[in-house]
Amino acid sequence: SLSALFIILQIHHQMNNGQVLARAFSFDEAALYVLTGLSFTLGRAWVEKNDMRPIGKRAPYEEIIPIFSMIMMVATLFIFVTMLCLSMNPLFNAKSLIKGNILLNSLTLAYFLPAVLLGAIGWVLREKYKMISRIAGGLALLSLILFLTTWVRYIFSGEVISLARNPLKGLELYVISAVWLLTGIGVLFVGLRFKSRDIRSVSGLIIIATILKAFLIDMANLEGVLRAISFVILGVVLIVIGRVYQRLVFSAHDREPKTG
Repeated sequence: SLSALFIILQIHHQMNNGQVLARAFSFDEAALYVLTGLSFTLGRAWVEKNDMRPIGKRAPYEEIIPIFSMIMMVATLFIFVTMLCLSMNPLFNAKSLIKGNILLNSLTLAYFLPAVLLGAIGWVLREKYKMISRIAGGLALLSLILFLTTWVRYIFSGEVISLARNPLKGLELYVISAVWLLTGIGVLFVGLRFKSRDIRSVSGLIIIATILKAFLIDMANLEGVLRAISFVILGVVLIVIGRVYQRLVFSAHDREPKTG
């Protein structure tokens, strides 16, 4: 915990030109805080996974460490959800500028790397702490979708991707829908590979959200032939997805044992 605090103070020092007592911090700085907390949480999760001793058999100082680790994890997830996903999210906050290039930028720090770390935490804790594992996995998927969505916005709009400043329109709407759909299909195959109903259920939610977006938003401004063609294409996609779920998902559901 002291090591994490030291790193956080160093980050604050570097990001504010040496002013350790500066009150404000940027989108990038919040992302670095989250990465620090998640890295320490993953390390602690790995140690906990390989420690087979019951809690009562541990030394007193070893029983305190998990408590501090839990506090750090909760604080990190709180910053991630309330700041990076909501208040400082560049989709909603025009002051959160995207710095860097097309591959390595603020979005990589804020969403892609946290998605990787959260996924790893969920995987490591999947046997001992199923509820925490599911929360971490859900947040990992949320972070990945945010990364892909904001990354597409960054390609189309540049460093300011605020929806208030640059509303979604035209080709960008369809690219985001395509990215969401591919993500849902990818999550589906991951769920099939690891025989996880939770993951398959999440894939269904992503695909449903994509379909609703396509109906309610993407096609809202289309008229005439373009709208008819879009409905036909969407109908074909729905038929294909339905067949995939019928042949792969439900057949797998019948074969696999009833485990979470």
